[in-house]
Amino acid sequence: MVDQRIKFRHLQTFVGVARQKSVIRAAEILHVSQPAVTKTIRELEEVLGVAVFEREGRALPLSLGLKQGLPKPPEAGQ
Repeated sequence: MVDQRIKFRHLQTFVGVARQKSVIRAAEILHVSQPAVTKTIRELEEVLGVAVFEREGRALPLSLGLKQGLPKPPEAGQ
């Protein structure tokens, strides 16, 4: 069951940052400010109870906690 506090903007922002690997570039693509992206990611992390990105300088890889918590995709043909 999906937590009702997670909104489309949280998912859209998460995907934008994950694809761009940059909060600044994601903000440009999403047409919002950098602080808005940061706030939305922090809200998502609070709801999930885990960091979604490791903060390593300018790099933003997915966090280990998030990787371990993601379900595996179904096998092809299932």
